[in-house]
Amino acid sequence: MARFTVDEQTELVQLSAEHADELFRLIEVHREWLSQWFAWPAGVRSPLDSLTFIRRLDTQWKDDEAAGFGLFTDGKLMGVVELSHLDSADRCGRLGFWLAPAAGGRGRMTRACEVLTGWAFEKAELNRLEIRTTVDNARGRAVPERLGFKLEGIARQAKRLGDRYADVAIYAMLASQWLEMSRLARHIGY
Repeated sequence: MARFTVDEQTELVQLSAEHADELFRLIEVHREWLSQWFAWPAGVRSPLDSLTFIRRLDTQWKDDEAAGFGLFTDGKLMGVVELSHLDSADRCGRLGFWLAPAAGGRGRMTRACEVLTGWAFEKAELNRLEIRTTVDNARGRAVPERLGFKLEGIARQAKRLGDRYADVAIYAMLASQWLEMSRLARHIGY
């Protein structure tokens, strides 16, 4: 099971079957909030749905296609980060994430995405990583902006959320840019 330390209280742990009930409870508690930004909560109606999602991620991990992690703070599941398209012929992956509202505002998701972005470029050897989020999701957009991802454009009405269509902001980072930023940060002492 893959695991990454984010900070003293927070770690990313590869999701496994043992997390299905806890994941379902977290989604259930925050269903209305999550539905503002994502269509998938409507399809999660039982712990079995969470287990199906985790099993899909496990199969994709074994096939080097995707990786799914729970963000745990003090041992409690607070969100999910997923890397997908790891096997893309174009070496272009996608990073998606969500965090329970109570866990936000402390930089945890930004640091978690920083860890996985580094892994995606250095270990999975991606050339490009995208983060897509609805235009009106200020917290979701803040993560790629803090990490130096470039806003490449807005895809108009690209996401259906219930009875409405939302515009999607597309951010991207190239491996060469990430490695240069990391080199400069080490040189400066960050």
